[in-house]
Amino acid sequence: MKKSLSTFTILTVFICFFLGSPAQNKSKTKPTATSKSVPAKPVAVVVPAEEELIPVTSEKGKEIIAIYPFTTSEFSYYDYALNAGNAVEAGFVRSKRFTVVERSRFGIIKQEDQFKEANTQEIVKKASKLGAKVLVTGHVIAATNGLETISGPFPSTRYIAQLSLAFKIIDVESGEIMKAETILGKGKGGTPAEATQASYQDMDRQARINVAEFLPQRFQYASEVEVDKKNRLKKFKVWGGSDQGLKDGDIIEIYRLSYTVSPKGKKVEEKKLLGAAKITEINSTESCTCDLQKSGEIGESLLTEIKANPESIVFEYKGSAKKKGIFTL
Repeated sequence: MKKSLSTFTILTVFICFFLGSPAQNKSKTKPTATSKSVPAKPVAVVVPAEEELIPVTSEKGKEIIAIYPFTTSEFSYYDYALNAGNAVEAGFVRSKRFTVVERSRFGIIKQEDQFKEANTQEIVKKASKLGAKVLVTGHVIAATNGLETISGPFPSTRYIAQLSLAFKIIDVESGEIMKAETILGKGKGGTPAEATQASYQDMDRQARINVAEFLPQRFQYASEVEVDKKNRLKKFKVWGGSDQGLKDGDIIEIYRLSYTVSPKGKKVEEKKLLGAAKITEINSTESCTCDLQKSGEIGESLLTEIKANPESIVFEYKGSAKKKGIFTL
């Protein structure tokens, strides 16, 4: 009995020793010192080098004009902006009047910049590096489509499309915005695609007319073609043809130029509108035939002025004649 009690006592002491050991160890454990936060070293931000812009070489006798990629405020209008830009660029190339800096020469345009109006100051710098004298920008504001019903003996339905564009012409050297206005391209067709394409073509026509106001394209008188019995000029030729981008149906205006000197000593050109004519035939790369409009009223006086002082008379391109009729704009 005593032996059993002794054995029980020894086991109890032994168990208590091991149960107490963790507590002793825990109490002896020294708290670790709180680590101080070390400020992170600034990470160097690598700014990509600006894309090299290679100047465009001007063709003989041609101004360099840059077409910046057209933008839009709405994602749904992106295709309209892209296609309108294509049409305007193609129109300037087709005119053969300018050395055109294609939109792709501006390099990669950030996605966020495609959906806001271009920063004039930034893109003028780029256009200058590309050698451009004039910069054209466009920002699509709205695009609409619909149907038009034509009544009458032969009723029909046509698709219509309208494209509203904030259009700017900028003098690259001075950075001055020479023209800023909203132009509306209108189109009609047998399908929605035809109507939309026609609106792009109308946009191109208006863009060329606006640029012509800033950089007038002038031609000299060549010769008379037809004069009536009352000595009134009816048809004549000018020195301008396919190489200058002229085509049948284009309109030219006739001006008499004079010059004066401002109080600041600057030579100032003044011009008086004498009339208008429509190109009826492209004779060659360098000449065309024109029909004088309202020849009965101005034909005689114009012919007299041309013979008396031909160097003071100039003929300026004013764009294509706008078609009129039931099925056209």
